[in-house]
Amino acid sequence: MRLLETLSIIFLDQITKYIVITSVKGKIKITSFFNIVCTKNKGVIFGLMSNLSFFYVLIIAINLAAIAILLIWSFRLGNNLLASLGISFIIGGAIGNFIDRIIYGAVIDFLDFHIGKYHWPAFNIADSAITFGTILLAIGLFSKDASKSV
Repeated sequence: MRLLETLSIIFLDQITKYIVITSVKGKIKITSFFNIVCTKNKGVIFGLMSNLSFFYVLIIAINLAAIAILLIWSFRLGNNLLASLGISFIIGGAIGNFIDRIIYGAVIDFLDFHIGKYHWPAFNIADSAITFGTILLAIGLFSKDASKSV
């Protein structure tokens, strides 16, 4: 794991969420296909299971277990730069969303992309880092040249 990258993701995620929580009331139209909104997601990916409150403790436990597993895995990657960066982004995003669940009881989402009335579920910097980290991890694990360190 690359600590600087992980901490940077957590910081960027939390500062953007703080700005949104304290300053966004309603919807801010940025372009014809992008808005800034402030929503709380009590569920998991794309709001699944958000109405099932008994899953809240389970979600937190799974989140902590995933972070622990990724930390252990990160030490086994050796010098694989892309895989290490990927895990750092995933851990940073997971911790960012975990902090939200502890502080707000839900994950704060604010990036709202849409085409007309069809909206992609709102997401945040942590979600983006997890997605990008997963792509980096996959490339790092399946690429022969990715094992080179920097």
